[in-house]
Amino acid sequence: MTDRAAYYDFFNKAPVNKSSAESNALVEKFHSKLQIPLSTLKQYFEFFYKAPVNKTVSESLDLIEKFHSRLPVAYVKDAFDFFYKSPVNKTSSESIDLVYKWGTHPYGSVPIFFMKVMFDFFYKAPVNKNASEALSLVYKYYETTEVDGWLPSYDKLVYDIPKFFDYFYKTINCNSSESLVNCERIMKGVGKVDFDTFSKAYDHAYRKQNQNRQQSMAAAFSAVGL
Repeated sequence: MTDRAAYYDFFNKAPVNKSSAESNALVEKFHSKLQIPLSTLKQYFEFFYKAPVNKTVSESLDLIEKFHSRLPVAYVKDAFDFFYKSPVNKTSSESIDLVYKWGTHPYGSVPIFFMKVMFDFFYKAPVNKNASEALSLVYKYYETTEVDGWLPSYDKLVYDIPKFFDYFYKTINCNSSESLVNCERIMKGVGKVDFDTFSKAYDHAYRKQNQNRQQSMAAAFSAVGL
């Protein structure tokens, strides 16, 4: 069977079930124009068409056209599972929209591990945000990371952000909201300003400022260029 014949067979038979003329038009579109490998086409179609996504045939084909050049199938599946399942619990349509939004971010696709680790951090104690708030914070923190064209290591961020939060929350006795604000600020230097540098700057300022927490915090941020 030729390539075109294999594509035609896919479009003409169940579950796609297009007419001969429609199948030929789809072969021209997906094989000749978009040049989507048949294996990729089938994987995408199966994902969009079956539960839990449950799109119609036409909707599934439209989504394949929208997604194929932007995101690999594996990313789409993993990101969908994250948004759709507990505790995020978005609807299937909301989840598909979020996959596209997060996957086509101007800084690059939000890494799956970054989504999961940072969501857990914001969702669980002591931050204790609800699922929607936690999701918004993950996206916000991802967007905060770009500074003058510089992007940090996300492997480092998922370790550094909780570590800085714990420092602000437990050692300096900031409340949860203050600790998050300070984390947003410190993110502009994460990768350039490490934890030891900041904590030493705070300890030095704390002694110098006669143990005034607010003044010491301001001095520490200033000392590391933030």
